Amino acid sequence: MVRWQISAILGVAAAVAVTAAALITRTTDIAVDLGTRAGQVLSGEATSWASVDIRGRDVYLRGDAPSEENRRLAIERLGRLYGVRAVDASAAGLLPEISPYVTTLERNGDTIMLSGAVPSLPDRARIFGALAAAAPGLGIADHSLLARGKADDRYFDAMRALYGVPALLSRGKATLTDRVVTIEGEAASNAAYDRLTAFAPALPEGYSVAAVKVSRPLASPFVWSIDRDDDGVTVSGFVPDPATRDAVLDVVRQAIGPRNVFDNLDYAAGAPAGFAETAEAAADYLDLLASAHIALNDRLLVVSGRAASPEAYRTLNAYLETWNPPGFVLQKSIALPIVEPFTLTVSKSHGRVTVTGFVPTDDAESDIAEAAQAIAGNEEGDSEPVVETTLADGAPPGFGAAARFAIGLLAKLDEGTALLSGTHLTLSGTAATSGDFLELEAAIANPPAGYDVGNGVTPPSITPYVWSMTKDAEQLTIAGSAPSEATRAAIRAVVDGSSGELGLVDRSGLGAGLDAAIDLVAVSRKAAAILAELDVGEVRFVGNTLSVTGKASTAEASAMVGNELDSLPAGVVKGSSEISAPAAFRFFVERGLDTVTLDGDLADEAMRKALRNAADRAFGKADILDSSEVVKSAPEGARDVALFAIRAASLLAKGNVSVEGSAIKVTGSAFTAAGAARLPSELSTAVPAGFTLEVAVNAVPAEPPLEAAACGEAIKAVLARTPVRFDNGAATVAADSRGGIDRLGALVLRCPAARFVLTATAGGADAARARALGEARARNVAGAFAEIGIDPGRLTASGATGTADGFSITPAAP
Repeated sequence: MVRWQISAILGVAAAVAVTAAALITRTTDIAVDLGTRAGQVLSGEATSWASVDIRGRDVYLRGDAPSEENRRLAIERLGRLYGVRAVDASAAGLLPEISPYVTTLERNGDTIMLSGAVPSLPDRARIFGALAAAAPGLGIADHSLLARGKADDRYFDAMRALYGVPALLSRGKATLTDRVVTIEGEAASNAAYDRLTAFAPALPEGYSVAAVKVSRPLASPFVWSIDRDDDGVTVSGFVPDPATRDAVLDVVRQAIGPRNVFDNLDYAAGAPAGFAETAEAAADYLDLLASAHIALNDRLLVVSGRAASPEAYRTLNAYLETWNPPGFVLQKSIALPIVEPFTLTVSKSHGRVTVTGFVPTDDAESDIAEAAQAIAGNEEGDSEPVVETTLADGAPPGFGAAARFAIGLLAKLDEGTALLSGTHLTLSGTAATSGDFLELEAAIANPPAGYDVGNGVTPPSITPYVWSMTKDAEQLTIAGSAPSEATRAAIRAVVDGSSGELGLVDRSGLGAGLDAAIDLVAVSRKAAAILAELDVGEVRFVGNTLSVTGKASTAEASAMVGNELDSLPAGVVKGSSEISAPAAFRFFVERGLDTVTLDGDLADEAMRKALRNAADRAFGKADILDSSEVVKSAPEGARDVALFAIRAASLLAKGNVSVEGSAIKVTGSAFTAAGAARLPSELSTAVPAGFTLEVAVNAVPAEPPLEAAACGEAIKAVLARTPVRFDNGAATVAADSRGGIDRLGALVLRCPAARFVLTATAGGADAARARALGEARARNVAGAFAEIGIDPGRLTASGATGTADGFSITPAAP
C-alpha cells in the first residue's frame, strides 16, 4: 500500500515535471515566433525605427518615431499580428523636433561630413548613397542626428540638388535651412568656381538659394610674374578675378602694343591686399625695359631686367627709388641698357671740349673727363670740359683706351670731332696747322688694337661749298661735303628714313666752308622730300642755292616739287628747277536724273564712239551732252578710265565722276542707302591700274509714298527709258544695269503695300530653257531688291519666252 502511494506520488511528480517543461518550451517558441514576425512587419521604411520586446504574447514597442503617424502605423501593424494579446507602446516616443531644420553637407579634405538633422535612418542611408555616387573616392562621416521638423516632404527634392556640391569644394559646405539653401567655402578648381557662382539648382517651389559665398582655389604662395624677351611678353601666375586680369593685360598691351602678349594667367584666391594696384603699377614699367622679369610671391615683389635705353634706365631707377607699394617688400635689379653701336663723341671748338655719348663705368667716365681736361683751353685760359655721358652696357674691349686715344687726336685740331662708334673712330675737323695735320695722319696710322680710324680732317675750307643727293631706280646717293661727321650721320639718318626699299650710298666727305646760317641737315630733309616725288633726279646745293633736275611720273608729283621749293630752309636760295612730267589727263561725267554730260580729253574718235555706246547702255534714253575733245596728250589707258567713270556715274541718281591725272573722285547721291553703301566696294575692285579712287556718296532723300497704280506707272516709265539688261546667255544682271536696278528699287520702296510681278523674257528656240533663264534673271533682280531692303514676300519672279530678251515689273492683282 505504501509502495503504491509512493509510486503514485512519484508518478504524479514525474508527470507534473514533464508538463511544466513542455509549457516552458512552448512559451519560448511563441516569443521567438512573435519576435520574428514583428520584425518582419516593422521592416518597412516607415516603421524601421521601431524595435520590440516580447513577453509571452504581449509586445512592447520601443524607439522614437519620426512622426505620430509612423508611431500609430507601428502599433497598428503589431496589433494585427496573429497571436499578439496586447501591444504596449508606452516606451515608443517621437524624435525630437528641431526648428529651424538644418541639414549640412560639409567637405574638408577627402571627407564629406553629414551634420545637422535628418528625418530617419533610411533617409540618412539614402543621403549617404547619393553622396557616394556624386563624389566617388571621398569618405563620408556621419555627425547627423535624427529629428523631426523638416519643412515639408519636398525636403528630399531640395537635398537631391545639393549632393554634387561637396565635390566642387576643396573645403566648405552646402546647407539646407528649412527651405533656404546656402553654399560657402573654397572651390576645388576654377571650373568648379564658375559652376558654383552660376549655381541655379532646380529646387521645389517655395525653396530658394539665399547665398553662394565661394572663393576661388587658394594659391599659397600667391605668385604672379611678367617676363619680357625678344619673343614678346608672357604674363603668368594667378589673379583673383577677371577684372584684375583684364586690367593687368590692358596695362601690358598699352606698354608694348597688342601683339605678342601671351596670357598664361589662372584664377586663385589668396591675393595679398593691394595686389591689383601693385601689379598694374609694376606692369606699367614694361615700356622702360628691353627684357624683364617682374615677379610677385605673396608680398615679395621683384622688378628686374635690362633697361630699354639710357633714358629709360634713369627714369626707371628714379621711379623705383620713390615707389613703395604699401604692404609689399620691393627688390629691384635693373641692368644697364645694351647700346649698339656703343658711341662716344668728343668735340672741340675754340678750346671748348664737349664729351657726349656712353661710358661703361663711372671709372671710365672719370678717365675720359681727365683726358678731356688735358686738351681743353683757349686764349683766355683753361676751361672745364663739358662731360655729359650716360652709363650703358655694350662697350667693346679696350673702349677706355680708344676714347683717350681719340681725345688725344683732338689736341692736333683747332676745331673738330672724334666719334667713337663701336670699334670705329671717325675724326673730323680742321687741323690747326699743316704740321698738326701731318702729325695727325701719323698718329691715326697706329690706332688701339682692334680699332680702326676714319680720317675726315681737312685743311682749308671748301669754296664753293657743294652738297648733292641723287636718285635712280636702285638707290639714293649722297655726295659733296658735310661740315662734321655728326652732320653727315644725321643726314644719313634723314635719308635712310625716307629711302624705303632703295639702297643708300654715302659718297660725301667732310669739309669746311658751309655758311654757318645754313642747316645742312634741314637741306637734306628738303632734298629727300623732293626726290620722294621724282622717279629719278638730283637735288644739288651749291653755296647757298638749291637746284633740282629730274623726272616725275605725274603732274601732281611735279606740282609737289614746286611746293617744296617754295618753302626752303633758312638761308637757302631757290635755284633752277627742270622737272619733266607726263601730260595730265582729265575726264568728267555729270549725272542728273535723266541728263548726262560728258566732258574732258579723248584719245580719238573711236574712243568717243565707245564711250557713247557705254553711256547709251548705262543711261538709256537720258539726254546726253558730249563736250569732250580729242587731244594728242591723252595717256595710254584713257579709254579704260573713261569707261570706268561712266560705269561709276550709272550708279548715281545725281552727282559727278571726275578723273584728274591719276585720281578718280566720285561724289553725289545713290538712289538707295544700300546702293550708297555698296558703291565704294563695287567700284574699288574695278579701278584701272595706276589710278586712285575717292568716293563720297550718300543716298537721295526719301520721297513720299505712292499708290500701287502710280508706282506701277512710274516703274513702267523708268523701264521705258532705261531697260534692265543681263549678261548674254546668263542670269546675271549686267554691270551697267546696277544703277537702274537701284532706281527701280527706290520706286518699289515708295509703295510698301503693293506686290509686284517681276518677269524676265528670254529668247531662244528651247521654250523651257528660255523660261528657266528668264525666271533666274527675275530672281536675281528680286535678290537685288531684297538687298535694298524690299520684303521678298512682296515680289513674285517669273520667266517667259519670247523673240528677244526683256524685263518688266507690274503690280500684282489684288
